[in-house]
Amino acid sequence: MSDFSKKVISGFAWEAITKLLMQVVSWVSTIWVARLLTPEDYGLVAISGIFTGLCLTFSVMGLTNALINKEVLHEYDKANVFWASALLAVAVYLLLYFLAPVISYYYETDELTDIIRVAGAMVIISPLSVVPRAILMRELEFKSLALVNMFSALAGTVLTLAFALMGWGYWSLILATVAAQALELVALFCVTIYVPSRPKNIRTLFPMYKYGINILGARLIAYLNVSWPVIMVSSYFGKTPTGHFQMANTLAGLPMTKIGEIFTKIAFPAFSKIQNDIERTKQVFLAMHCYLFMVVAPMFTGIALTASEFIPILIGEKWLEIVLPLQVICVANIFAGSAMIIPRVFEGLGDANSSFKYQLLITIMSPIALFLGSPWGVVGMLIGWAFVMPISYIYLLNVLFKKINLSLREFINSIYATCLSLLIMILAINSIGVITASSDPGWLLFYKVASGIASYSLAYFLFGKKELKQLLSLLRSRGAAS
Repeated sequence: MSDFSKKVISGFAWEAITKLLMQVVSWVSTIWVARLLTPEDYGLVAISGIFTGLCLTFSVMGLTNALINKEVLHEYDKANVFWASALLAVAVYLLLYFLAPVISYYYETDELTDIIRVAGAMVIISPLSVVPRAILMRELEFKSLALVNMFSALAGTVLTLAFALMGWGYWSLILATVAAQALELVALFCVTIYVPSRPKNIRTLFPMYKYGINILGARLIAYLNVSWPVIMVSSYFGKTPTGHFQMANTLAGLPMTKIGEIFTKIAFPAFSKIQNDIERTKQVFLAMHCYLFMVVAPMFTGIALTASEFIPILIGEKWLEIVLPLQVICVANIFAGSAMIIPRVFEGLGDANSSFKYQLLITIMSPIALFLGSPWGVVGMLIGWAFVMPISYIYLLNVLFKKINLSLREFINSIYATCLSLLIMILAINSIGVITASSDPGWLLFYKVASGIASYSLAYFLFGKKELKQLLSLLRSRGAAS
C-alpha cells in the first residue's frame, strides 16, 4: 500500500511541477504567437485539426488503456500491439491523404489540402508510442512520463515561436506540433529502452482490441464533443470566426490541458490498481477531485472575469471579438474540468460503458444546442453549447454516486471550501473593477488579478484548513498517510 501511495503522490508531484512550468511557458508562447499570427491562420489549423484529430483518435484505438488494464502483459502482447498499431496508422493516414482535396473543396480553401497532408503525419507518429507509454504507466513511472511530456511540449513551444517569428504563418503551428510528436516518440523509446520483437500469438490481440474498441467508442464520442463547436462554426461562418473561437478555446483550455492532465494521466492506472476496493476508490476520487477543483475552478473564473482587460493588452486589439466567447467557454469548462477524472474512474473499474453513455449524451445534445444558437452568431452557438455542460454533469455525477457508493453530502463537503472561496474571489474582483474602473487598463488588470489571487488564497486558508493539512501531510509523508 505504501509503495502504491508513494508512486501516486510522486506522480502528482512530478506531473504538477512539469505542468506548472509548461503552463507558464504555454501562456507566454500562446500570447506571443497570437500577436504574430492572424485569426485566419488559427481558423485554417482548427479546420484541419477536425480531421487529423479524428484520424489520430481512431488510429490509437484505445490500445494504451488495453495494455495498462491487462493483468499479465507478455512480450509478444507488446509486439503484437506495436505492429498492429503501425499498420493501422499507415492505413488511416492514406485515407486522410486522399480525402484532403475533398475536404479542401468543401471549405473552398485550397491551402487545406497541403495542411491536412502534412499535419496528418501525426496519425502515423502517435500510435507508435502506444507501447512505450503503456509500459511507463503500468509501472506508475509518472516521473519519466512527465519529463518526456515536458521535453516534447517545450520543444513544440519553442519551435512554434521560432517559426512564427520567421513569418511562416499557419505552418508554424503545424510543423512545430508534428516535430514535437516525433521528439516525444524518440524520447519514450529511449526512456523505456523498448525494442519491438516479431509478432506472434496474434490471437491475443483480439481481447485487447475488444477492450480498446470500447475505450475507442468513448474517445471518439469525446472527440466529437470537443470538436462540435469547431465543426459547426466553420461550416456556418468560415475560417475567420473559427479562428476567433479557436483562440478563445485555446486560452480557456490551457488550464484544462496542462493542469487537468496531472490528474487524468494518473487517475486511470491508479484506479485500475485498486478497482476491487470500492471504499478506497471513493476516498482516492474525493481527494483527487478536491485538489483538481481547488485549482481549476478559480483559474477559469479568473480568466472569465479579466478577459476584457487582458485580451487587448496581451494579444492585441485584433482579438477583441473573442472576449465574450472566452468567458462563455470558461464557465462551461468549470463543469467540464470537475467532470474530467470521473470517466477515468469508470474505466479504471473496468466499466467503459458508463463513460461511453456520458459522452454519447453530450454528442446528441451539443449539435442541437449549437444549431439552436446559430441565428445569434458564434456567441449564440457557444451559449447554447454551454448549457449542455451542467446537464450532462448532473447525469455523470448520478452514475458515479451509484458506482462508488458516494453520497451527495460527501461530494459537496469535498468542494465546499473551494466554492466558498470562489464566491469571495468573484466579489473581490468585481468590487475592484467598480472601484478602479477609471484606471489605466493595465493597472486595472493588475488590480483584478492581485485581488483575485489574494482573496481566494486567504479564503481557502480560512475555510479549507482541513484539505490543506491533508495535502501537506501527504506530500511530507510521500503518500504513506493515504
